Amino acid sequence: MRAFVTGGEGFVGRHLSDHLEAMGDKVTSVDQEVDVADPAAIAAAVADARPEAIYHLAALSHVGASWEFPGEVLRVNVLGTAGVLSAARALPEPPVVLVISSAEVYGAVTEDELPIDESTPVRPVSPYAASKAAAEQLAFQASRGYGQPVIVVRPFNHVGPGQAPTFAVSALAKRIVEAQKFGSSSVAVGTLSARRDYTDVRDVVRAYRALVVDGAAGETYNVCSGLDVSVSKVADRLCELAGANVELVTDPSLVRAVDLPVLRGDCQRLTRATRWRPEIPLDQTLRRHRPSDTAAMVEAVNESLAHLAPWMSWAQAPATEVTIGEFLAGAVADFVAGSNFGYAITERDATGAEAIVGGCGLHPRIGPGGIEIGYWVHAGHLRRGIAKAVAVALRDEAFAMGLERVEIHCDERNVPSAAVARSAGFDLIGTETRPPRAPSASDIALIWRSPHRGY
Repeated sequence: MRAFVTGGEGFVGRHLSDHLEAMGDKVTSVDQEVDVADPAAIAAAVADARPEAIYHLAALSHVGASWEFPGEVLRVNVLGTAGVLSAARALPEPPVVLVISSAEVYGAVTEDELPIDESTPVRPVSPYAASKAAAEQLAFQASRGYGQPVIVVRPFNHVGPGQAPTFAVSALAKRIVEAQKFGSSSVAVGTLSARRDYTDVRDVVRAYRALVVDGAAGETYNVCSGLDVSVSKVADRLCELAGANVELVTDPSLVRAVDLPVLRGDCQRLTRATRWRPEIPLDQTLRRHRPSDTAAMVEAVNESLAHLAPWMSWAQAPATEVTIGEFLAGAVADFVAGSNFGYAITERDATGAEAIVGGCGLHPRIGPGGIEIGYWVHAGHLRRGIAKAVAVALRDEAFAMGLERVEIHCDERNVPSAAVARSAGFDLIGTETRPPRAPSASDIALIWRSPHRGY
């Protein structure tokens, strides 16, 4: 499928392009070089691409900033949508247009209105929400008046690797890390009582493509998890992950002029149409290895031995408390010394219990200015996008540390590992010869390198 993505260099746009390409789509992506609110510019870009599907993500999307610049928000978000719809209509075969709105259009809902489904009244509070509500009306008019195949999506809050630190969760994480780094005893926060429905961005973009394929024209769909989590709970968990003992102090400058107390969505319409469900939990995290992980790590490795042994030299015999205990002690020491950076990949279930679902690391063994990413995933959690998510998160962290080269090295016969590198945006730059490291390995390793994309 030929796909055209506006806002392609934004947080969601990058993940969407990666997903579309992984699904075999041919992607044309535009960002600020094409002003979507300039009818001639967007018409020319769409005509050149001849897409079969348009994903209209381009928008000014910071809710707080919309109070300061409402006119520009309306210009980009409303006139930009009009321009994209008009450009699509001008093609000989009009493509499906997925117009990305926002759950912010629902405004301040009461507890008895939860969960929010698509029939909930639209009552925008912020200028941003008003602009999205207006853009929706343009989409519905195009569907009813011109018969255009247009679908409206209302995503709730989404998080994930590469999100700019101007948004709530990523901004909070950045402030907590900085507080720990500089020895501060407090962290400034906005409204802690607000509750939001969070979905991982990689699940969100899966929903977008699924709707282009199976969604109904003229329809509206929520994209959400169906669970709401308070900002205070997210903050506490971020502090726990960072090992930061800090006080959370409300800063009036971080409190929105009007904040919505709670948003929790209902995505049954989406699920019925596409069978989509969120797969990546909010609490899928990377944290440092701990000696107390010994028993859980032994169990995870041994349950995955048949999957790991063909490719991993360290998985040639069942793990024991002695071997894993020695590994974890060394991993902790290496992290402190700065010679190697190993992490456990963990998830929490509905009861809050933590489980280890894999391991990964940043390994400074490819020369000055470079670092290599390694990873493994529990056999029971394959094909969920965990390895790709880990590679993207570690790449972003490496570039944030000031490194110039981030690479993944995998055996040429290890097709799944190569697929992870490719889907995470790494480019194959060459090979290296090395002794086979495991039973299924060859003596050739593929070298994948990530371009520095300014994440």
